[in-house]
Amino acid sequence: KPIEILVQETLDKLADPKLECAADVKDFYRTWMDAVWNYQCPSMLFDFYTKDIHVYRENGDDCVGIFAVVKEVAAIQAAFPDMKIRVASMVVNGDPENGYQVWARTYFNGTNLGYSKYGPPTGKKLEGDLCMNLDMLKLEQIGGKWQVVQESLMRSARILREVMGGPHNIKV
Repeated sequence: KPIEILVQETLDKLADPKLECAADVKDFYRTWMDAVWNYQCPSMLFDFYTKDIHVYRENGDDCVGIFAVVKEVAAIQAAFPDMKIRVASMVVNGDPENGYQVWARTYFNGTNLGYSKYGPPTGKKLEGDLCMNLDMLKLEQIGGKWQVVQESLMRSARILREVMGGPHNIKV
């Protein structure tokens, strides 16, 4: 199918997700990651994060507020315009009344073809299992809409930084 149709089908699927069981949540998460990363639609973050979200990150490099989260994702996508995410595994616990906890292991793949905060593109690649992300989030219904109310995210920050030409020896 043409990319325009795939993107539209993905956006339609996310328009009003019905999360009635763990399988629904897994399908939602994969579809949402497709929209945000594989189809380069970081604006989809606005639809499912609370505006005051605090994403706890490795080394205290947190994102506070939805605009900080979108800025971070857009910066990575600018540096890696061919970025794709692969959801390798996922565990979901919870129910529609109390919300869901999602634990996911994902991998980034792409080439540093764009500028980053570290400077010009390096042409280096993230491939295979080189750049792992561990995502732990809590989904709750707020005003009848599913929202991420809490998230902890750890990724292979050193690898990502090195591929973008950043320093190799940052001490934390």
